[in-house]
Amino acid sequence: MPEEKSKMEKLAKEKGLEVRIVPRLAVGDMAGPEKIIAYQMMGKQEDGDLCPFLDLEKRSPHGGFACGIYALKPLACSAYPVVDAGSNNNNRYATLDPHCQFCKHNHNSTKAGLEGLESELESLSKIKAAVRAENGVHVWRYATATGQQATLGEGWVLES
Repeated sequence: MPEEKSKMEKLAKEKGLEVRIVPRLAVGDMAGPEKIIAYQMMGKQEDGDLCPFLDLEKRSPHGGFACGIYALKPLACSAYPVVDAGSNNNNRYATLDPHCQFCKHNHNSTKAGLEGLESELESLSKIKAAVRAENGVHVWRYATATGQQATLGEGWVLES
């Protein structure tokens, strides 16, 4: 997935956009991260929101703004806004990113039924398969506090 970082930087340059790409997930021992396995593109607003590739002039089939690089988007974008899938009392559902403005305004919840999210769930499954930590190896997350009022600054946090 690190190759996706250079791909996004190249696409941004071709479109005349400035992007900020930070590490997202890494693996390592208890002392800290050693190998970055995924990156996160920060949004163009100060709080990290609003993808730089979002086309605010066009609408997508689901009613949100259209992706300006849809055919070339990285795996993490293909999974978005789904961040997890689970079940509760035999009901299967997807957990949506609580910072997604479209989800906030159209779903009023961080949970959604699985219908219509097959592509996102497949992408999430591929990401999870690549993030398996073996015995003695830990997954680290790069915290950005994006969209949150938090005292936690940027930096690596051990995933629990």
